[in-house]
Amino acid sequence: TLSPASLTFPLQATGISSDTKQVTFANTSSVGTIITGVNLQGANPSDFNAWSGCPYPVAGGTNCPIYVQFLPQAVGARAATLAITDNAAGSPQTVDLSGSAAQATISVSPSSLLFDKQTMFTQSAPQNVTISNTGSVPASVSWTWLSGTNFSDFSEDANNCLIGPVPVGSSC
Repeated sequence: TLSPASLTFPLQATGISSDTKQVTFANTSSVGTIITGVNLQGANPSDFNAWSGCPYPVAGGTNCPIYVQFLPQAVGARAATLAITDNAAGSPQTVDLSGSAAQATISVSPSSLLFDKQTMFTQSAPQNVTISNTGSVPASVSWTWLSGTNFSDFSEDANNCLIGPVPVGSSC
């Protein structure tokens, strides 16, 4: 048997993997059971990942984990079915999966910087740009870059934004 019968993931940013949740596979028989498939099907199977942490075979009277993650590719409600096939009666066994996704939203302030005249080959005082998460889900900043005319005359350091998701209402 599988438990729970359904998994619901909290609101998640598109393109960002959720924390891993666990479904328990219980072999209630007295003989070993061989899991032959861990499959995702239904409306949005590509929005979920699943894999077995079970031994081969699963000994009679024992439990083992099936792991599931939500990795939404589009906004809105997402759903799929986890199907576990094995050599026991009643196969496949299923778990309903659901979650909702939103697009992360950030703002950058200020939108431009103005530097005073600077002697060649000297470094100016640094100026800060703030990245704020104005959305409803954590935002991941994958990279920052400089562009425009003479961009190579400037440097940037965004390390404090690249260390992990920016929580809702927070800035870096």
